Amino acid sequence: MHTSFSAHVARIALTCGLLYSGVPYAISYAQNTATPPHTGLSVTSIQANNAQNQSTKKNGLGDHPTQLSQEPKDNLEKTSEDDDQVVYQRKKDLDIKNPFPDVISDEEIATAFKHDDSIQKYFFTADSDRTQTPKLIDDNILKDEAGTYTIYTVVKKYSTTGLFNKMYAQGYQTRNGLILKDGSIYAGSKATVAYTMHPYSFEFNGLELARDSHKQTYIELNSRDHYLYYKIVFHSDGSLNERMLTNYGDQTNTGGQPFAFFIYEAMPRVSAQFHFVDDFAYRAQTKQTNANAALKQRGNSDEHPSLSQKEKDLGFVISSVPNHQIQGLSDLAKPVITDPARFGRSQSNDLKYTILSFDQDPYAPKVENGVQTGVFRPTLEQLTSTHVPGYVYWDNDIDKPKSGKFENTNDTTEDSSNHYLSFGYEMKDGKPIRRLDTKYYYVTFRKIPTQVVFHQYKTNDTTHQQTPVTTGTFDLYQKNGTQETLVKKNISLSNDFAKDKPQTSDALVAAMKTKDALHKEGYYEVQNKLYLQPGSYVLRQTSAPTGEQPLEDIAFEVNWQTHEGDTTQLTREPQTLKVVEIDLATAKHKEQTPKTPSQHDDTDSNHNGPNHNGTTNSSNHQSAVKHKHMRTTPQTSDPSTSLNLMGALLGAFTLASGIAVARAHKKHMR
Repeated sequence: MHTSFSAHVARIALTCGLLYSGVPYAISYAQNTATPPHTGLSVTSIQANNAQNQSTKKNGLGDHPTQLSQEPKDNLEKTSEDDDQVVYQRKKDLDIKNPFPDVISDEEIATAFKHDDSIQKYFFTADSDRTQTPKLIDDNILKDEAGTYTIYTVVKKYSTTGLFNKMYAQGYQTRNGLILKDGSIYAGSKATVAYTMHPYSFEFNGLELARDSHKQTYIELNSRDHYLYYKIVFHSDGSLNERMLTNYGDQTNTGGQPFAFFIYEAMPRVSAQFHFVDDFAYRAQTKQTNANAALKQRGNSDEHPSLSQKEKDLGFVISSVPNHQIQGLSDLAKPVITDPARFGRSQSNDLKYTILSFDQDPYAPKVENGVQTGVFRPTLEQLTSTHVPGYVYWDNDIDKPKSGKFENTNDTTEDSSNHYLSFGYEMKDGKPIRRLDTKYYYVTFRKIPTQVVFHQYKTNDTTHQQTPVTTGTFDLYQKNGTQETLVKKNISLSNDFAKDKPQTSDALVAAMKTKDALHKEGYYEVQNKLYLQPGSYVLRQTSAPTGEQPLEDIAFEVNWQTHEGDTTQLTREPQTLKVVEIDLATAKHKEQTPKTPSQHDDTDSNHNGPNHNGTTNSSNHQSAVKHKHMRTTPQTSDPSTSLNLMGALLGAFTLASGIAVARAHKKHMR
């Protein structure tokens, strides 16, 4: 799910205002709820242990009801200033009128303070907007365009008098990491990520205290009996920043006072897509020619050939290869897409999510106090058990932890690797021109083949008994339009028809996965059993049995069976056995062309000689094919076997097998 835009409360009671303090890493983001979110940010201040003992006090002016239009200049005394900060002492706790009622009305403040201790609104005004109209920010996704950010905040009174408190405001910080020439990035470290502060402007209770300043502003308070109003403004140049944040509010206090500390943080959203594709097509596109080898993990296999060894040694390199989609592949099923998630590099600990979820995943979607939290990412088991009719799961190129398994360990959740949601860059002339926020991974499937057997026989006229004939030879071709490709020479003929039984789907899968079962011509062969993928085939006799006439080509199909499923979608299911029958008593034989006498060989094209009115080429005589189907109920694997996943894939098939019989019919010679 999407993470809602929110401000955050630092759950600490020590000095924490400096951006380099590491506080952002301890912040937890609120999530979307079923009700519309508050406008801007919703922040709850932290109550100290003795907050319940506080009592309402009168303001520093006694009972005078008059509200001032803004903070008087003479009420803030500058006590110190150096290159890094300016410190003011507020003399009196004054009641100041809302300085920006057109942005946050008094009614909105009253409504918010019924359940919260502050209200904020965040705006962005794009430089490209000719009207310069501020737009309310309703997410914390980093904007890659130049513009001005404006933060409005109202903090509830704390009814505390006589206790020291210091609040602060400051500019914003960008955290950007090094980008490599191939578009890859380093995992965050002090050597690879730079923190840069940028100027800001600040108004306290309507009084401007900083304009385009790099210095932090501190205000020391001795009481908090009235609302406080903050306005912070800063400009971004719109460059490819990776992380932008600022924090402001209470820095220190004494005596267990309530504590309000705010963070605005924006960064890109990253995600991953998992596509289900044909295994052979994938290997062809990625030039992985060994069909029996495991697929390479997309990022972890990247050797970064364009980088020097010095560049590689600077830090762990997160490959940009997965951020580029592989072209020329067709989806066999609807891709699975993760929720958008945050990714930000840091000098100490990157903010990141794994590309896959796992058992006891701390960031898996869940409901806490009626609020949906977490980021959806599928598990590996969910992906590999995806049902693709007529196919079986084969392999994937998903980046994995060093252990090879996603689990709730540092190896999965902390250690640098390519198995996190992350971005890369599109490069031009060695410079980044676009951030690539999506990773693409592929889960491959192979068509389930059909076992094909060839029954050549003679039938006894009296008993009608079929006697196998295994003499004579045949070659097998696959036909694609007018093109023929040799599949296998010297096809074996069955000598025991009773043993040719339909297999279970699991048995077919097991045969497919047998070592060296797949041949480069595209067929599988295990223990002298032939398995063919769906397509058009031709059986061509190369020598006839003794005493028999040569046969014509026998064409047959290895087809998908289709039927209307529950959702009226056409579902494809494989045949597990196909029998090609060759009855020598009724088979169609090649027509023999009588040899033309030599004295007629000079017949020219104007004569209707025997070379011009004779026969049609035998290759155009295809035997008639008749199909009959038999069903067998598929058996599922024992869950303890290595084929459990395949059994789950194929167990949903309702038509698991059939026997199609191709019979060659006789036509007498002329």
